[in-house]
Amino acid sequence: MNTAHDSIRKCHALWYVIAVDRPCTDPVLDKTLSMYAERFPGALAIIVTHSDHQVFDGEGIAADMREKGQSVGDYAEPTRRKTALMGQLAQVNARLRRKVSSERKLQYHDEKSEVEAQIEEVGNGAFEAIVDVRNNHVASTLKKEKQKYIPAGCSLSVYCVSNTEYATHQRPHARRQLSVDSTGIPELRSFALGLAAPAV
Repeated sequence: MNTAHDSIRKCHALWYVIAVDRPCTDPVLDKTLSMYAERFPGALAIIVTHSDHQVFDGEGIAADMREKGQSVGDYAEPTRRKTALMGQLAQVNARLRRKVSSERKLQYHDEKSEVEAQIEEVGNGAFEAIVDVRNNHVASTLKKEKQKYIPAGCSLSVYCVSNTEYATHQRPHARRQLSVDSTGIPELRSFALGLAAPAV
């Protein structure tokens, strides 16, 4: 244990990595901050991983955020748009079940493909919006509750990241739901480069 402490104290920065499902209630995080925050002023960060995890229930997350006083930002609009598009898709499917000419059926199939593409696009927009909402809540909560460990004049850095979603941008034609910036990786990279820059 003493060897681990000695190794940490020789470092130039300290990153505490934790999954998004339990960052604010982790007792080990409090212990780590209480022990090392003074040692790493301006160079200590919490990296919250899997920021895209369990976002299949966007409405549930949005309701939870509202109860906690967190704005849901741009989540409502794409959600309303998706609901309207689902109604359009149902109408197109109903028309496809009718006995119509081959030319008309082909037209309906084209219309269906177009609506489905729009549904995927606005669905991704809703997904990204609710991920951003949760990330903002997690980051602001951690900064507020853990600031007591941070030296005066310093602030706690928190980065919510999704390496899974970031990796999709490195594969052509991969299905992706977050923009590069919303994965949090570019911001974390900038922080890391800022730490290294004085020594370069």
